Amino acid sequence: MLFMGNDLNKESTLIIRLVVAGFLAGMALSYPLWTTFREFPSVPLIGFSPAVLFPFDVIFILLLAIGLIWLIIKQNGLILWITVGLALVVFTADQLRWQPWAFLYFIMLIILGLGMQRGRRNPETLNTLRLMLVCVYFYSGIVKINTYFFAYGVYSFFPWMYAILPGFTHSFLPVLNVFIIIAEILLAAGLVFNTTREKSAKLLMLMHFGIAFFIVLVNKWNPVIFPWNMVMISLLYILFIRNSEAKPLEIFWNNGNLSHIVVILLLGVLPALSLVDKWDKYLSSHLYSFTTDNAIVEFDPDATLPEDVIWQPYVNRTDSTQTLNIFRWSMASLKAPVYPESRIFRSITDEICAVAREDIIQIHYGLLHFEKDREEVWLCEE
Repeated sequence: MLFMGNDLNKESTLIIRLVVAGFLAGMALSYPLWTTFREFPSVPLIGFSPAVLFPFDVIFILLLAIGLIWLIIKQNGLILWITVGLALVVFTADQLRWQPWAFLYFIMLIILGLGMQRGRRNPETLNTLRLMLVCVYFYSGIVKINTYFFAYGVYSFFPWMYAILPGFTHSFLPVLNVFIIIAEILLAAGLVFNTTREKSAKLLMLMHFGIAFFIVLVNKWNPVIFPWNMVMISLLYILFIRNSEAKPLEIFWNNGNLSHIVVILLLGVLPALSLVDKWDKYLSSHLYSFTTDNAIVEFDPDATLPEDVIWQPYVNRTDSTQTLNIFRWSMASLKAPVYPESRIFRSITDEICAVAREDIIQIHYGLLHFEKDREEVWLCEE
């Protein structure tokens, strides 16, 4: 039956619980993102569709959370598809929720749901999940091939290295950025082949431990990625170490399974278009790559800005400037980064322009942390 298949082996059951637990933990750590009763605009996926407003947004989120909790306790096909449907409504209501980890959890749930329908054909389901991870690591390395990552990767993620190492070594540390890129691409390839699979998986697990420790715990930055890294560590172990028998062709082709072909398109082909700005970066593994954008609104330093607007507390003021950094506003308000696409920034800045048009000098749009390098400036009239 389409919705009632529940024939899962222990590995698929464990993976469902891991994915669902990670999804719930990520939602909990970024809880303002999942409501509209918050200090940051919503941007519906379809321009003419209304946002799901309070209290209905709370109802949908509660139902989604209940469905996810249910799936931890008991894996039921009907409940899984209802949960997927609720997640789709929640995602459609606000594009900011398409965080990289949320997007991948969503795709994994669909793959696992289709696996439940097929019964005990779990090798195919596991192979599709393997392909997902290979694509994620491959593109995560590819997108880091840019001048900004070459120059600032290690400095941004591991600033303590510059504090503890002698000064004469600092000029050599950017070489580690090249090593990170090459390692991530090669390890992605290593997951495919039986002879290198286990070692590659263990090194990637170590990488995730490093991200969780140094970026989240040491740098105290973006805690929402902590559960995602723990889930990835677990998936690497289950898919590539505990179950390491899959052949390369099975990972790449999987008997031409339709869901596998969709994953090839969604995670293997379309992300290449993100390299030329024809596909969204957060759907293409642009993670800590210095390729995502931001916008900074520059106000007249002498202007008296409206007091009854949600962005007022997040304006940065000095003696000569008043600016609103959209990324920092998002991190402070939503506990998650803004979805880094120009249409999102246009929508958000249009709302700001609607109430403070006369006070805005210009809007800088460019790479996060380097917004003014691109010299792309927007005006409210555009």
